[in-house]
Amino acid sequence: MASTLLLLALNNLFKEVEFRVQRDDTLLLLGLYLGLASLFVLSYSVFLPGTVIILAVFTRLSIRKTLLLIFGFSLPHLLLMVAFYFNGNFEFLWSNFYEGTTWFVANPVSLRAMLYLSAIPIGYFLFSLVMVNREARLTKYQSQLLQIMFFWLLIAITEIGIRGKMAPHRVITYAPSLAYFISHYILLVRRKWLAEILLWGFAGGIVTIAYLARYDMINKIDYSKMFFSNVPSAPSNKRILVLDEQWGYFENNKLATGFYDWSVSEPYFRDVDYFQNVVLIDKAFSQDLPEMIIDPHQVMPNVFKRIPGLANRYSKQETTYVIKPAN
Repeated sequence: MASTLLLLALNNLFKEVEFRVQRDDTLLLLGLYLGLASLFVLSYSVFLPGTVIILAVFTRLSIRKTLLLIFGFSLPHLLLMVAFYFNGNFEFLWSNFYEGTTWFVANPVSLRAMLYLSAIPIGYFLFSLVMVNREARLTKYQSQLLQIMFFWLLIAITEIGIRGKMAPHRVITYAPSLAYFISHYILLVRRKWLAEILLWGFAGGIVTIAYLARYDMINKIDYSKMFFSNVPSAPSNKRILVLDEQWGYFENNKLATGFYDWSVSEPYFRDVDYFQNVVLIDKAFSQDLPEMIIDPHQVMPNVFKRIPGLANRYSKQETTYVIKPAN
């Protein structure tokens, strides 16, 4: 969804660069699409300053137009904040969505593995970049679009570098730029049979490398860090709450209470002197009571002190709490 909205934003960026179309609603929609995309993936906010730079380079960007772009970007965020504020959940939104997004995190797939996976697109892109510059007879507007797509690719690379969590599916933001350059190159090929071979070689090469990587036939590509290790002592077919980052517990179980990401949930369970946190935990347990609580950090005793009725429903087994059978 976020990438689709980025395509709509890119379309409005093209309209703004084309001097014959410079209207306020174009900039407003451009900012709005970028803002909506960032609601799906917050790190896509990086495309806002990148777009401002592109507009500053290729158009007569005034302070008024910049503010209009920023307003369009901010509007969906402001509406979301207002909705949560009037429902009394503004702090929940801020801590879970805005503060809960981690930056510069470790990548589950190494840069070397990503380069091997992307060998075909990178090769085609570099060759296309050279050939389009040499052979294409572009107008001024087409030349500007060529440069914009190159800048867009740099912004997409920056987004992944800042956000982290590099993975094959995250390079979807590269697709518009790569498609632009590679399609231009293939259209320049005069022999139809050669163009067909290049196209099928591109598609087949990507599928082949992905298939070989999937079945561990390429030693340089390691997907192991994208999967969480199993927990031998984990139960089965239970509704559980895991107060840690041991995601392997969920392989054969279901999540209860909605507290999934420990980095987000930890402040609520540790700071039980804050009344709102106790209310939130009590409400979550009353709506979806877990059959088992995995508590390696021993945060539940303080929670039980604040909610005695909840403590009476569980029996402790080392660092695990198991719900008592109904009488």
